[in-house]
Amino acid sequence: MPDEKNIDQWWTVPGDAGGVLELRQLPMPTPKTGGVLIKVHAAGVNRGELISKPALRSDDPLARPRPSGIECAGEIAALGDAVYGWQIGDRVMTRGIRCHATYATADAASLMAIPEHLNYLEAAAIPNVFITAHDAMVSQAKVQAGEAILITAGSSGVGSAALQIATDLETSIVPLP
Repeated sequence: MPDEKNIDQWWTVPGDAGGVLELRQLPMPTPKTGGVLIKVHAAGVNRGELISKPALRSDDPLARPRPSGIECAGEIAALGDAVYGWQIGDRVMTRGIRCHATYATADAASLMAIPEHLNYLEAAAIPNVFITAHDAMVSQAKVQAGEAILITAGSSGVGSAALQIATDLETSIVPLP
């Protein structure tokens, strides 16, 4: 475990015109069984996080503060019990929660090794969009080589990931802007 006792973590809190970011100091998290602690070097900001902020208004009695950040890249700082195949110091990226922080915990099953040619900023932009595109195309639609695929919003994060996956699957791509 790192020597630090506290972490900095961004939260989205209700505001007059919608959610606003608030930096909080919180105790250092500990990885659960099957989990890891990640020293975060970079974290992504996703469209879903941005479009949900206006709804988080202080005049809504149901609005509650929530941790910010659903994907990050960094290095493993500590291992929980029953974690296999990962070591302290490994460069990883993940989709999770509470990622806009100096340290974040994640389930070891959600980790992806960062390829050597990627830096932390590049890696932090991968997990959410590629998991979304892969789930839609491979897991759900079961796209096969040679099939035609229409990708709407090809210039978006998920659209860009879908284009790369479609190319890798050797499909015939019909992009729309």
